[in-house]
Amino acid sequence: RGQIAIEAGLEPLADLLWNEPSHDPETEAAKYLNADNGVADTKAALDGARYILMERFAEDAALLAKVRDYLWKNAHLVSTVVSGKEEEGAKFRDYFDHHEPISTVPSHRALAMFRGRNEGVLQLSLNADPQFDEPP
Repeated sequence: RGQIAIEAGLEPLADLLWNEPSHDPETEAAKYLNADNGVADTKAALDGARYILMERFAEDAALLAKVRDYLWKNAHLVSTVVSGKEEEGAKFRDYFDHHEPISTVPSHRALAMFRGRNEGVLQLSLNADPQFDEPP
């Protein structure tokens, strides 16, 4: 997707948004609208710029190592039940309102939560706020 966005001419927008965060993204994105290139609206332009930046971040091994280390030290794995799935997913009730530091989650618990997510019973998220105590 990032390469497609580059070919659509959105790389300068991605560079601008990354290097000059004070600019209004909507205003800047409007300058890159071009239906012939598949950029019909500001949402498409901003999505394209985001894909370009995501590819850059994914290719930066040092950045990924820092993010991984930060998450390991600070992130909590948060699991909540999908509304209306309480009965259907009773076997996952231990994880209906569960959170714990990701660094302490044993593999069997993570796998159980992933199964619950895959069955549509649980919603999982990472909360990387270092001040995190309780889920909202």
